[in-house]
Amino acid sequence: MTSRDFAVGGQLTEGLWAVRLPPRAFLSLACRATVPWGLMPHVNFWLTIIKREARMIRHDEITESMHEQPTLQTERLILRPFTLADAPDVQCLAGDRAIASTTGNIAHPYEDGMAEQWISGQAERFRNGEAVELAVTMRAEGCLIGAIGLHIHAEASRAELGYWIGKPYWGQGYATEAAQAVVQYGFEELGLNRICACHFGSNPASGRVMQKIGMAYEGCRRQHFCKWEVFEDCVDYAILRSEYESYREQPDGA
Repeated sequence: MTSRDFAVGGQLTEGLWAVRLPPRAFLSLACRATVPWGLMPHVNFWLTIIKREARMIRHDEITESMHEQPTLQTERLILRPFTLADAPDVQCLAGDRAIASTTGNIAHPYEDGMAEQWISGQAERFRNGEAVELAVTMRAEGCLIGAIGLHIHAEASRAELGYWIGKPYWGQGYATEAAQAVVQYGFEELGLNRICACHFGSNPASGRVMQKIGMAYEGCRRQHFCKWEVFEDCVDYAILRSEYESYREQPDGA
């Protein structure tokens, strides 16, 4: 909970008998065996209201921090908002079958207009607190090499990390470098509590990226996704805020 006031009052009524309690008192009441049985339905009702208000507060806190699409810099990369001028490069890179084969939502063939449509909706998704989507570009040359982002569930204070790097740039650590920056942004700027990610079982290289940024293996959903008539395992990873803080404190950041 935060110090922010709740929109609902702390009042329970049982016939002509009423008691006023601060919102936090309801939580302790629910855990006490001495609460009269007749009072429990009212306690449960107000607990439901309080939990809903807490989710709304978390949602507001995250969305209020999303004033302007961020630009993040790393040693070799700049992660910035996409522009429509990036559409040809997106189509060229994402249009490679090797890229589409490792993702659940990139079509192949990647047709004309798809990149423009995707880019055009990014600002609105950011304003609505739904997603942060950034172009991965080379800091020196300025060329586009991929995409990375967070799909946000603000009420639960969590997000899902997604990324792809163009095939000519594979094997050079760019995905790890970009992912580290976005995870840092998610925890330190958005105030998230959990960031998760998953990869196809046929793409273990993506799993190594997740491991390198401090994520923990959480399980495998066997044949969970069907891509081009092939059933793929989905391998799940995640990192919590507390784990991120411990990870950041390590001397080598690994």
